[in-house]
Amino acid sequence: MKQGLTVRQELASVAVACSHYEGIGQAARACSFARPGAESVLESTSRVDLVAHGLPEPWLQVPFYDRRGFIGRADMFWRELGVVGEVDGRVKYTQPYPDRAPEEILWAEKRRMERMQAAGLEVVGWTAAEMLASPGAVVGRIYAAAGRAVLLSPTYRVGPPAGTAALAG
Repeated sequence: MKQGLTVRQELASVAVACSHYEGIGQAARACSFARPGAESVLESTSRVDLVAHGLPEPWLQVPFYDRRGFIGRADMFWRELGVVGEVDGRVKYTQPYPDRAPEEILWAEKRRMERMQAAGLEVVGWTAAEMLASPGAVVGRIYAAAGRAVLLSPTYRVGPPAGTAALAG
């Protein structure tokens, strides 16, 4: 879906056409959670768990801007809460990139988070281990951040979330 090779409706149609196959019910349920902006399994499973624990569906891969221009994209954004959600695994910071050292990636991430916070966004991050151990605790942190966000006067601008055109159809 991310590359525009399919849409959720096509996945659902295949599931219906294969209804006589064993295990298709589970595949059909998985298709219902597919979103064009999802970039990783970790992001997708986190989103499903967070929604199952009472959070509204977040926007995915949302670009943010401040007075200086583009800040970066957020994995998830709950506009009604004023909260950005970031889920990362170790690989982002430990696997070498061909053009950047891990410490450069960590420094750029730190600066991006600081700019988001300075613009009035509350940022909550979590790991796969935290989500597996206690999704309810992650939800609690997101709602606590929402309580802080309403006290701020935001100075950020939001671009369209990834897959917006595909979601409209």
